[in-house]
Amino acid sequence: MIRALLKWALFNGFLALHDLREAWRERGHVRQLRSPDYSNLLLALESAGATRLAVVAPHPTRPLVFSLRNLVAALLAEGYEVVVLSCAPKDMAWLPAEFPSVHLAPRNMTGRDFGAWKFLLQSVLGSDTLRSRLDDLILVNDSAFYSRTGTRDVVAWLRGIRKAWACVFETHEIHYHAQSFLLKFSGDAVRNPAFSAFWAGYQPYSSRKHSIGAGEVGLSSVMRAALGLPECYVTPTRMLAALQAADERQILASVRAMEHGFALSGYGFRDVRRALGLAPFANGSYAQSPNYELARRAVSDAAIELMESRNAAHAVGVLANLLMHTPVKRDLCYRGVYRIGQILQLCSGFDAEELQSMEEDLRSMGEPESLTGRRKFLYGVGRI
Repeated sequence: MIRALLKWALFNGFLALHDLREAWRERGHVRQLRSPDYSNLLLALESAGATRLAVVAPHPTRPLVFSLRNLVAALLAEGYEVVVLSCAPKDMAWLPAEFPSVHLAPRNMTGRDFGAWKFLLQSVLGSDTLRSRLDDLILVNDSAFYSRTGTRDVVAWLRGIRKAWACVFETHEIHYHAQSFLLKFSGDAVRNPAFSAFWAGYQPYSSRKHSIGAGEVGLSSVMRAALGLPECYVTPTRMLAALQAADERQILASVRAMEHGFALSGYGFRDVRRALGLAPFANGSYAQSPNYELARRAVSDAAIELMESRNAAHAVGVLANLLMHTPVKRDLCYRGVYRIGQILQLCSGFDAEELQSMEEDLRSMGEPESLTGRRKFLYGVGRI
């Protein structure tokens, strides 16, 4: 008992010291941060009569070109004024060249996506014209692979939602929150005092723990208290409907997607493979005809349990991409959910050139086996 308590104290003490050191290292810098000058951008948005605004925060040093292109094209197709925040405008010169109506605006290097959104949103909320006129606001980062047609479907769905706010995935793991890589807010939500109070109070620290806890979970808590739960694109009901409508080819792909994700031996996929005629029974014989209904039920049971108990964008992200055309998170291999080759085989909606770019991106991000020592420990406790 004493040994267990000592181990617990050492473990939590190390984490507390790590978090304190990270916060202290950035404390002075964060206090001195000032908003970039957005006066010309605000004038341009006001002059354009913007009623729909999308604010995109790509990775500050490694944006993925094809994915960002597909995302911006989908937002423009739905009538959004698109602002892309960048630390290196020269590296993003291709964007306004391809999409002349896109606004390229500066951001601070620190603070991740929430830090980038904070200063621009405070400027937008400070404009009486924009604040009163906005009907829709989308906040999005490039932490996912966005396909052409799938992203257009998702953005069109978001635009059509009349609820106060909406997301693509939600998670009930540890703390409920709407996953922040793609969020939509109505005009009423933007004008709600809770929304502006959150951004005014948010401190743009760069640690992963802070960005998730104070940012993603914090915003969800504030919006949920003020306006209720968001509308969500990937819900159990919609997932079950998509599985019910899936054809035989999609059922086979869904079985593969679920087999190769989290450890799912308890869901009987070995028996499912036998029922589909993909593996022999104990006596060496194969099923005479594939039992797709059994496979459909097994995938449904596994998907519902996982999406309600794990990080849904990880646990059922590939399945949702296959059946509901959702974006695919770029960290699925780094977080140990899939292998690189599996992602490239299973994901749908991407052409050969895009898959090649995805492979390079996944390789550059790495996998858990590449981590050692202190970094491996910090990865295990969600700090990196």
